Amino acid sequence: MEDIRIVLSFIIPLVFIFICIKKKVSPVLFTLGAGVLTALIGGLPLAQIPGTMGSAFGTMMTNSAYVIIFGIMYGELMEATGGLSALLTRMVKRTGANGSIVAVFIFGYVLSIPVGFPAAMAVGCPMLKPLSRKTGKPLVSFASAFIPASFTTSSLVIPTLTPVLVCGLVGANLGWSFVYSLVASLAAALVGCLVWAFAMAKVYGKIEKAEDFDGELVDVAEPDNAPPTSLIVGLIILPIALILAGTILPQMLPADNPIVTLFNFIGNTSFALILSIMVELVVLRKYLDNTMKVVETAVSKCGMNLVLTGLSGAMGAILMAVGVGDMLLRYTENINLPVLALAFLITLLIRVSTGVTTVAATTVAPLLLPMVTSLGVSPVLYALAICFGCVGPALPNDGAFWMYKNFAGMTTKETFLSFTIPTTIIGILGLIAIMVLNTLAPVLPGLL
Repeated sequence: MEDIRIVLSFIIPLVFIFICIKKKVSPVLFTLGAGVLTALIGGLPLAQIPGTMGSAFGTMMTNSAYVIIFGIMYGELMEATGGLSALLTRMVKRTGANGSIVAVFIFGYVLSIPVGFPAAMAVGCPMLKPLSRKTGKPLVSFASAFIPASFTTSSLVIPTLTPVLVCGLVGANLGWSFVYSLVASLAAALVGCLVWAFAMAKVYGKIEKAEDFDGELVDVAEPDNAPPTSLIVGLIILPIALILAGTILPQMLPADNPIVTLFNFIGNTSFALILSIMVELVVLRKYLDNTMKVVETAVSKCGMNLVLTGLSGAMGAILMAVGVGDMLLRYTENINLPVLALAFLITLLIRVSTGVTTVAATTVAPLLLPMVTSLGVSPVLYALAICFGCVGPALPNDGAFWMYKNFAGMTTKETFLSFTIPTTIIGILGLIAIMVLNTLAPVLPGLL
């Protein structure tokens, strides 16, 4: 009877979330409501609900707030100059028609790391049709190269929201999570995005929707007063390089080496972003009409993400408090399925059913953590398994599906071909990559 109550405390809030999504209720409201509903159904004493949720909210702010705030600000400053759009245009012009798919893939994969998926989509999607007109390559091929790659890094690579949330919940080292998420996501995306994009180009072999491309071919427009390519590329690489240096150098040099001390400081994820923002404020000043207004816009965008971060942590704490985690441990301890595969599968099922990445990730993260800890599995790989479970498949109940379709002007069929199928492939390949890393964990740094 107790287990039935616990199951209901998990299932009913998920149904509630799904209904709220269909009714377009704010995620802040339905996440808060789901947390309270879970506590009530699970039998948590009323007096304990505020403290449990408040403590978890504060913990998530401590672990994640700086990275979220500075990540959004960093991307906003770069986007406001028009430099990101100009970079894509220049990459395609330099590579030509034959290399344009690769250029779009690289741009999509890298762009989401500093700016996140919505911003990357807003910058890149309007460029896809003009690129298709100019090169003669099918639109669905460019979309397959750009969107799934961007969605993958946004779901996996710090400082984007989902991996920051998950790492905070499971106690995974941010630096090593960054390193291994780059390795695993690139391996999966090369096949799931790039190989698939070339397959789409071969299958269709021409523009798919001729009515969209009547008239003369035109050059892809480049924003006025855009920063030089080298500057934008340098700014994209800067925080990545600092975080990598801060993670890897301490493994290569003695602990008392002054270089290690320096990079332990500047390679910290939060400070790497702060330092990158300081550099942006100096080098991008002449390309921005009102720098402080851009900063204020970035800060205003942080509010929703911060609230969702805290509430996601609160939801996870409530699930643990009512016994969902303990029940899962009891029922899965005899299942012949590795905990990383189990984490991936549960996350995937919740994401597919709700269509909300952060809900799936933050629901699962605390549930299997006791099992992960008792088995000695790396928290870094556990976080990666959850994040890969969030990648695919992207279905029509996911807001990103329709947002992308509208941004790029795709048909529903093209959206399935260029988003749903590639993200499914990437998710499966990501799980395989994680299992390989888990096998090699004893000889790899940062995983034990």
